[in-house]
Amino acid sequence: MTAPSRLYFWDTARAVLILLVAALHTAAAYGTVTPWWHVRSAETAKLFDLLLSVLDGFLMPTLFFIAGCFAPGSFERKGAAGFFSAKAWRFAPTLIIYMITLLPLMAYVGYVSRTPEPVGFPAYLAAWLASGADLGVHLYSTVADGMATRDIMSPHHLWFLVVLTGIFGGYALWRTVFPARPGHADRPEPADRAEAARRRPVRLPMLLAAGCAMAAACILIALGVPDGGWIRATALVMVQPTRLPLYVGYFALGAYASARGGLSRPWPLVAAYYLGRTFLCLGVVGLLAALATRRPTPEDIPGRLSRTLAASSYHVYLLHMPVVVILQYLLLDAALSLYVTFGAVWLGAVVVCVLASRIWRGGAARVRAKTRPRATTV
Repeated sequence: MTAPSRLYFWDTARAVLILLVAALHTAAAYGTVTPWWHVRSAETAKLFDLLLSVLDGFLMPTLFFIAGCFAPGSFERKGAAGFFSAKAWRFAPTLIIYMITLLPLMAYVGYVSRTPEPVGFPAYLAAWLASGADLGVHLYSTVADGMATRDIMSPHHLWFLVVLTGIFGGYALWRTVFPARPGHADRPEPADRAEAARRRPVRLPMLLAAGCAMAAACILIALGVPDGGWIRATALVMVQPTRLPLYVGYFALGAYASARGGLSRPWPLVAAYYLGRTFLCLGVVGLLAALATRRPTPEDIPGRLSRTLAASSYHVYLLHMPVVVILQYLLLDAALSLYVTFGAVWLGAVVVCVLASRIWRGGAARVRAKTRPRATTV
């Protein structure tokens, strides 16, 4: 398989997953399982609970898997310091800017929607920024906790960037402490990587073992932490402890695959839940891997829409949640059915984010063109 074909596929897969993340956050306003969501519709439907459960089962672990797939190649090109610094410098400024601009604006929209006499945005922003001085570690494990934390500084959906940066740092450290041996099959030359992966594919027993290990780790953490619980460590880090083994595990699985080519808790049900979540995601990852390795055809070249969505996917992820919340607020009292409102918010958010991405990328391209040294003739 040619490299462009593989990149086209994974770019498209990542874009589709991010569109589904936007759908998940859109559905949060219309189901019953997220009462802490910023803007809540008075009308709800169980169908959105089902949609949330299904999407939440595989979206983020699969995105970590895709990140893991591309990590070995990037590490080999840049080395440990260059690899980690590139990731950190890509994510950190974006995260900081969003946490003092769009994220407080998004939270403020939710605050206004539920507060009879809200304060102005400057006062709200001052309180938001002041809450960032809390450097403690907190566990939020109840609905009341979730509602109480809606108006304090946090990365919200950008927790993904924080966790991914930490995993990138862990990967760089691992490869530094345990470097691949020269000539080892786990570190083929770039031109031979696809062939090496075909010679030593990840077999089904390895996938099953990885799935069982991740599910077991989730179950062990769930013995002490509720599934819906979040840990907040300073204003920057927000993560669900029971999901962390999936995020780390699927990233590692992606990197490995790339390099290798009453009763308070009914524990049997908890075990089945985590096994089901893990293997649902494993099934999605396996399907994507099978599709990515098929023989390319001329039809594999993506169309204009696919290329646009792929190029915009990172910006769609960054922007979609504030846009979704704002659109949910604007349509809160609209005389539309719940399903039409969901579709309008989802599609509207995607369109706004893609247009914003195109404007940003076009402006960045013009800046690069103006600053690029011109060739001189002698």
